[in-house]
Amino acid sequence: AFSKYYFTPWFDSGMQPDPQFGSDSHGHNSRLFVQQTFLMREELDEMMGDNKWKEMPEFRHYIASLAGLPSLGDVKKGGLEFMNKATDTFFREYNTSFIKHIENVWTSTMILPYIIGGHPELAHEFIRWLRASDDGDLAADNFAWSTKEIEIENQKSYGESHECRIDACMICLTKNADPGVILEDSFIAEIKDSLFESLESEEV
Repeated sequence: AFSKYYFTPWFDSGMQPDPQFGSDSHGHNSRLFVQQTFLMREELDEMMGDNKWKEMPEFRHYIASLAGLPSLGDVKKGGLEFMNKATDTFFREYNTSFIKHIENVWTSTMILPYIIGGHPELAHEFIRWLRASDDGDLAADNFAWSTKEIEIENQKSYGESHECRIDACMICLTKNADPGVILEDSFIAEIKDSLFESLESEEV
């Protein structure tokens, strides 16, 4: 059930051609996977929070299968207690793996700049964050993320869109990154002036 609802669709989407560059493009596009990391995190938290997965139709057969199990009062005896503990352990271990292998990688100082090639509004906010660091506004606590709601399309499945608030997304994605180090990266340093000039455009 977990694979059907969450794991398989997200990773299948990562293997699909880039929706902008067509069928000849390769999957696992770095320009899209940064923002996908946030969407995956958001959906995982929503599923795990208050055990909301138990109310989801994808899990109804699993929930029904537990109905006939006896409560034996101790995990070591098997029964319903064991299965509930096994489920809690599964989600905890998957979350730990997600943090280590996906979240910490795609939100790292080295990888995060790929977001420039993703959703234009998120790219704009990322560049604005870099400029705030360059100007000293981050250190002076004079920076705030946009609270605008945006739609991110064609991730998890084509034709599907996900609504998210920019501030929630960018707080999540930038939490492990150092903007000062990013600005010193040779690629970013070379195009820094052009990036900052793009912020003056009326179009995002």
